Amino acid sequence: MGIYWNKIHQLLLFSMILFLLFLSSSCKLEEMGDITIQPANIVAGMDNVVLQVSSQSIPQGASIRINNQIYPTQTITTNRLSCTLPRDLTLPQNPLASKWTVSVDLVNASGTPLSTATELTFQRDYVWSPAEKIANQGTDSIMSIHQSGSNSLFLLFRSGVVIYQMQSQDGGITWQTPVNVFTLMTSLDSYSLLVYGEQIFIVAKESGALTLYQLTPGQTPSLSWPVPNTEICDGFKAVIDDSGCIHLIWDVHTDESHNLIWYSRSHIDGHPWSNPSEVLHDEGYWPTYSGISGLAAYGDHVFVSYIQNTGRYQFNVGRISFNQGQTWQDGTALDSNRTLFCGNGVILKYDKYMYLPYMYCPTIIRSEDWGITWKSVFSPENDEYSDVDWIVSDPWGNLLAALSLSAGETKIMLRSFDQGNNWIIPAGNDINLPDSSTKTVAMINEDGTALILSSPGSSDGIWISRARPKY
Repeated sequence: MGIYWNKIHQLLLFSMILFLLFLSSSCKLEEMGDITIQPANIVAGMDNVVLQVSSQSIPQGASIRINNQIYPTQTITTNRLSCTLPRDLTLPQNPLASKWTVSVDLVNASGTPLSTATELTFQRDYVWSPAEKIANQGTDSIMSIHQSGSNSLFLLFRSGVVIYQMQSQDGGITWQTPVNVFTLMTSLDSYSLLVYGEQIFIVAKESGALTLYQLTPGQTPSLSWPVPNTEICDGFKAVIDDSGCIHLIWDVHTDESHNLIWYSRSHIDGHPWSNPSEVLHDEGYWPTYSGISGLAAYGDHVFVSYIQNTGRYQFNVGRISFNQGQTWQDGTALDSNRTLFCGNGVILKYDKYMYLPYMYCPTIIRSEDWGITWKSVFSPENDEYSDVDWIVSDPWGNLLAALSLSAGETKIMLRSFDQGNNWIIPAGNDINLPDSSTKTVAMINEDGTALILSSPGSSDGIWISRARPKY
């Protein structure tokens, strides 16, 4: 009988210990309560993200679990942990979903929950702020925006005969008053703006010849160099590449109705212009030559385009050099204003494509071999859209593109997460974006803030719309 009661006593004692352990565990879970996370919203594709999880009390050995996967966790303070969320997890798995969520909680080494769960939200697209006016002067020509430092931006635009610069030292939040950097003789003068770091140059045609100027805001040009062999040029194009090399083409019409396109290169550190190489010698036969239309350059690769006129239609025709302009062959017509070099041989060309007489649709084509072969990666079949205005890249290789609607409504912002191989059209229009007819330029800062600068016309000023990751 004593043995029987002894066993009952042991069983009761064991049950009480289990109950106390359960109660202790329950109290700990109850004491922790809900967790909070920072950031709670993430824009898709923005590199790896450091996620912080906070609670009033965090047990020793707790780890962060996201969608049932435990991540290496670091302790920041007694009530805050962190882990690194890989970029791949932020990419949209379903292109049709504009938002999606994942579950975040704390667990122990065996995967037992140590907290309640909360949701982390991903946004496939940017959310744009209402436009703010940053200048009273507007522009009726192409604007250009550049990043010269970690948080320093400057914008170049023309109003009448004056070319202005605006600068921002805080990533585009506030802007200085526009400053005159160059005055053209007439608003019809041909010119090309070249920007390298904080240095600004302009190639201008004056009295039939080309001159290269170095510009200083608020002052007359500090230096100027006549460009040799351009004394009788007609049209021209100039661009500067990532190495500071200036590429220049110009055409000459001879008395025999022949047309010549010449190419020369120089460098901003003072190298002389190279001897001109002949890009094209047009004999004046049908179809007729109608002038230079574009120039683009990346490293040793130089692309030249010109117009052929058949009477009813005009077509862009291309020439290409793979050896710094020494020799030329037929190739795809590219213009720096309609081209994005992604690196590793990937080039995106965006333009209008004529598919019926007098009917055009926007298109993006992509090359993976420096322009030798191309494939179409975006070409809508209906007449809803009119043009792809620009494509910009962010520091993580994502792409943002402006698609104009034929009806003159607001622009649509396309996104690509794979160097332009696939494109996502967001559902609906954002009323904070400029309308289709407005001239725009865009960039994405190193912190992921996207900026769109727009000008409805020379008398309506310049406006800016922002989209910031909610980190």
